[in-house]
Amino acid sequence: MSRRIKFLGIGTQKLEREAGYTFPRAKLLRWDSDITKGKYSHGEILSKFRAHKADILIGTQ
Repeated sequence: MSRRIKFLGIGTQKLEREAGYTFPRAKLLRWDSDITKGKYSHGEILSKFRAHKADILIGTQ
């Protein structure tokens, strides 16, 4: 694991930012409680990832 990720601490927003620096051309998709507040949010995120609209999926359990 990168030292920079450890330095930033936990959190998908911070990890998303770090991934953006590390992989600037990659399309990122975040899946966490901040993003999935809507009734259909989980399905929408999964559909986007399955449709290859993102290269990297960052999420929590």
